Parts: sequence; structure tokens; C-alpha cells
Amino acid sequence: MMKIIWILVFGFHLVESQDSVEDALLDGKSLFTNASLQTYLKDLDHLNDIYMEINDKPMVSLGTGGGSGGALMHALKNTGTKKIIGINGRPDQLPYLFQGDIILTGEQMQQQIKAAEAQLAKKKGETSRRVRSMTSNLSLRWRRFPIQYYISPGAPTSAIQAGVTRWQQLSCITFQQVNSPPSGNGLIFIQGNGCYSYIGMTGFSPQQISIGFGCESLGTVMHEIGHALGFYHEQARSDRDSYVNILWQDIQSIYQSQFSEQSAASMIDYGVAYDYGSVMHYDQFAFSSNGQAAIQTLDPNYQLTIGQRNQAAFADVKKINLAYCNASCSNVLSCVNGGYTDPMNCEQCRCPDGLGGTLCDQAAASYTGCSAGNLQATSTLQTITAQGSLVCNYLITAPPGKRIYFQASSLSFPYQAVCSQAYLELKYNADLGRTGARLCRQASLSGMTSGGSSMVVIFQGGSTSRFTLSYRYDPPDTSPTTTTTTTTTQSTQSTQSTQPTTRPGTTTTTTTTTRTTTTTTTTRRITWPTTQPSRCSPWNFCSQPCGGCGIQSRVCSTGVQTQPCNLVACRGFFCCSPFIVSRQGTCIKPASDNETEPTDSTPAVQPSEATKALTPKPTTKPAPKTAKKPKPTTKKPNGKIGKKIGHRAEFFDDEGSGEEPNAVTRKPITKPGKLADKIRRPYRKSAVFVDELEKNDSSTEKTEA
Repeated sequence: MMKIIWILVFGFHLVESQDSVEDALLDGKSLFTNASLQTYLKDLDHLNDIYMEINDKPMVSLGTGGGSGGALMHALKNTGTKKIIGINGRPDQLPYLFQGDIILTGEQMQQQIKAAEAQLAKKKGETSRRVRSMTSNLSLRWRRFPIQYYISPGAPTSAIQAGVTRWQQLSCITFQQVNSPPSGNGLIFIQGNGCYSYIGMTGFSPQQISIGFGCESLGTVMHEIGHALGFYHEQARSDRDSYVNILWQDIQSIYQSQFSEQSAASMIDYGVAYDYGSVMHYDQFAFSSNGQAAIQTLDPNYQLTIGQRNQAAFADVKKINLAYCNASCSNVLSCVNGGYTDPMNCEQCRCPDGLGGTLCDQAAASYTGCSAGNLQATSTLQTITAQGSLVCNYLITAPPGKRIYFQASSLSFPYQAVCSQAYLELKYNADLGRTGARLCRQASLSGMTSGGSSMVVIFQGGSTSRFTLSYRYDPPDTSPTTTTTTTTTQSTQSTQSTQPTTRPGTTTTTTTTTRTTTTTTTTRRITWPTTQPSRCSPWNFCSQPCGGCGIQSRVCSTGVQTQPCNLVACRGFFCCSPFIVSRQGTCIKPASDNETEPTDSTPAVQPSEATKALTPKPTTKPAPKTAKKPKPTTKKPNGKIGKKIGHRAEFFDDEGSGEEPNAVTRKPITKPGKLADKIRRPYRKSAVFVDELEKNDSSTEKTEA
């Protein structure tokens, strides 16, 4: 009876075997010692207690000595002769690990506790309390490549090799399998009790990744390797509340900390937006206490998109490439729709799912029989349909200034907990680089309107799959019309008059009937969508939200024009090449670029300013004005803070360049910077080593002085 109560209350999935958490991690495979494990569990318990207080959950008194708190630790230590495998049978939801599958170092754990305490203090209004801010060194980047890895006896070799190979194919990161545990930095894969990993490179000795029973899928192995490369979970991002609701009432109280939110300083997103399809995202039932969803997407169409474990999403790979491979290419292509220069082939763009072409402005290739490709929306409904084991990609484009109205019907796919095998994916938001809403259970989707003038449709079909989608642009063409309503009334007017009589005493009465026509003219006003002058279409949406990393384009009579956009620095003072970070936190061009401004491109301005720049000019040409030469910025930032930011920006510069690429042709960067050149050979560029490089560069400057 007691065993049943424990299962109902705490949701543990128990199996016959060893008898404690210590045995689960100290079974000859874990690097924990008894002392370090006790400290780890105590800290995790304390972290959970803080989150229970943040979320107004009552502290549970279980007689653990303190009178309150200790609920998690008490539960884990009193499971009888059973061993905890995972919540609801999930090997990647271990109750004694941070967020279910992460082992934190002592420093990382203390940072998490301090962040939670700061959040609690803010809730209580204790603004006077100073709390040390977190830094990005929680996610340490690897310094030397290839990364050596060793597969312990008994671990699933094929699954591990497949995950390693896939990361290697998608990024510039390289791995090398060795026959014995590495003596320095490296990875040791084990078949532990569940799936887990450390966050980032933890030090100068090997670190473990456990691929236990139930963890052998490609996506799960890539997920755990992703942690080792520096990833936290996607739903732990600081901006997660703009995309999902955490349903605390459906999460067991003792697991509140499993949904901790990272600060903006501890997670560098490199300007890549929140992605529902990330392989690092929890599924909707993670740590649920009652079988109900614990995570709810704000857009309900994405509910079955979260939690896929097929493989890393486009956004996952993009972040890894921006973190580790940003210096691979000296030239930057003008990729659109979320694409970026492929670090594995600098002459082409790496395009989001469903998109292809030289600049990611075309539909990706499809299977024969799809009748897919580039489609133009008109004012009348058009229909696309497909069925069977096909992969079909459609790029639907509306005229400039219009959006796309669409509706789906006749949807049929096999049942799936998460739409990851067969589905209809609809990318209808402005950012086409993000995973779209995947539909695999519902039979139809009522009418919706896209966020921009383009949308992507991806059909990933199975033998019994099918779909139909109708679309047109919205609003449809309408012309000013005049509706004339004619109302005819018949009135009778009697006029009595005396006529000359032919017979004395005779009176003639004449009745005149007049037909009166009243005409009412009704004019319906049409509100036309705001459009740009006919010479160019409007600028489309920026492909990235910050750092000057994005490209926006427009179609003109002379061709396609592109320009960088969104010049606010990303979190961690990050700007993409060729920009550097100013003291105000914006992305600017180096001083040398201001002297040679390209004449055949539009200045790098925000979309709103670009719109103003397209206002028709008067027919009379104004007198030419002498161009005012901008003041060059100082080469060395003043002050300690400015110097730090300047170095960080130069460090992220693809080649440390000072030359702005042409906004249309994107000329190669040819001017290497001092700091970038200094560190190019020994290590790959990354965000983590800025402080160390700054010290070296400072000492160099003093010597020169």
C-alpha cells in the first residue's frame, strides 16, 4: 500500500535493483564521491525550496531535521528497495538532476541558487539587496578540437557514434574517438542510469555523458551532446514567457526547480529566436503530476511541436555554428529568411527547413510527385494537396504589402505524442527560420493569416498521410464601388379644373399620375494597405532580431536589394561581422568603413527608417549638398568598460575586420584585426574567452606603450 502511495504522490517510476540515489549515481560509473553527492543533493533541495516559495507553494514538512523543506531529498532517500529511473518512466527526467538530465558543477549550482534568491528577493520587493549578476561563463565553450571521446564498455556504441557524427556533419566542430579515457579535456560516454550530461566544458579533465536505457534515439544523444557543448534547455530561456506558459499547478511541488528560468546573462542566444522545435525543448508533459500538460504554448498550433527528439533543429545548429564557427568564412553572404553563410561551404547559404536556393529565397527541393515549389498567392483561393510517403516543400509568396490567408483541411496522419515522424508544418510567422507549427492530430485548421508576405508549407508524409491547403492573399483586391439604389414610388395628384364645356353644366375632372424616382448613391470607402513607391517593394522582415546579424531584402525594378538590419546588440554584447559594439550597446561599423561608404547600397537602417527613405522625391532636384564627413571613432575605446566592450566586439568580428561588406554584393572582408589574428591559430573563436584575451591584449598594449 505504501508503495502505491509513493507512486501516486511523487510519480516515480521504480524498478527492482539498488536501493538509493547514491547507488543510482555511485554505481562504479559516476564521478561523484559520497561527500560531493551529499552536497549536490542538499543544494538541489535548497534550490527547489526557493522555487516553491517563488511559486507560492507550501513548504513540505517531512521531519528531515529542519522542520520544513528537504522534500525532494527526503523523497529520494525513502524509496525502499527500489531505484528511481525517471518521472513517468522517462530516463531524461531524473528527479535528482537539475532540469532532469543536467549535472551542475559546484560553481554552476551556486550560480543557480543565487539567481533563484535574486528572483525571490525581487518578488518580495527587496530591491536594496545586492545580488551578484550571473555571467556567461556558466556555459564554457570548448577550446581545442577535435574533442576526444571515449565509449565505455556496455554503452550503446552505434547510437553514440550516430549522434557524434551528426553534430560533426552539421557544424565545424570535430570529434575524435579514442580507445582509452582522455587524459585532459574530453568526453566519456557511459551507460548510466538515465540520460544526463554536464553543461559546457567543465574543466581540464574528462566529463561524462550518460546514454542509458531508453536514451538511444538520435535526437536524445544529440540533446545530451548539446548540453556538453553549452546548451541549456530551450524552455529555460529568459524570454520563454513570450512563447509558453508553465502550468505550475500541474507540476509536483518538489519539482518546481526543474522549470527554472535562466537569466539573459547566463544564456547567450546569438540572436536566434526561441524555437518550439528545438531538440533541447521539454515536451508538454514533462514532470507533470496528473497526466495533464505542464507546458502550454501560447500559440496552440505549436503544442505538438515541442519535445521532438528526432534530431537537432535548424536553430540549434545555427547557435552552435555562431558560437564555434563564426570565423570559418571571411566572406558573408546575403542570405535571407533566417539563413546564414554555411561554415562548411562558404560559397553557399545554410537554409532553414523548407527553403533553398542561393540565398534561401526559394523553396527547397521536393520529392517527385509533390507539384511543390514556389507559389504565388492571388486574390482567388488556390489549393495544394499531397498524400503518401513524400517530402514536399512549398514557398507561398504574396504581392508586396499583402499577407497570406490560408486554411487546411483533410489532414490525416498516424497518431503521435509529438509531431516528429509525419506531419504538416506551417511556417506562418514573420521569421521563417524558426520551426513552424506541426499538425498531426487534428483534421483541419480554420482560416489564418500569415505574419508576413511569405509562408512555408512542409509536408512530411507517411503511407497514409494526406493534406489539403487553400490560400490567397489577404485582403483580396477590391476597387472603390458605387452602389446605386433606385426607389420608385407612385403618387397620385388630382387636379380639378373647369374646361370649356360643350354642354352647359358639365364639369371635367383630370387626374394626373406622376412617377417620382429617388436615387441614393452609396460609396464604400476602401482602406488600401500601405505600400511603398512602385519602384521598390517594401523591405521584408529582418531575418534576425539583433546584432546586425540579419538581412532584409526588397525587390526593385533594377533587381534585389539587401541590407543588414536590427542593429541592437544581442545579449552578451554580441554583434555579427562587420559590426562592432558601441558603448551605447548598438552595433556600428568600424571608423575606417565610414570613410568609404558604398554608393550602390542602402544604408543599414531599421525597417521603419528604410520606409521613410523610400518617400518619393520632388520632381525639382534640390541643389547638391556637400557631403558631411562623419567623425571617425577612436580606435581604442576609452575607459575600462569601453575597452572591454570594444575587445568583445572585435573578438566576434569574423576576421576582426574594419571593412563593411557591400550591402548588395557582400564583398569579402580583407582587413584582419589585431586580436582576432592573435588567437586564430591556437583556438576557435567563442564568447567565453573574452576576459582571458582582454588580459593578454592589455598586457600587449602596455608593452607597446
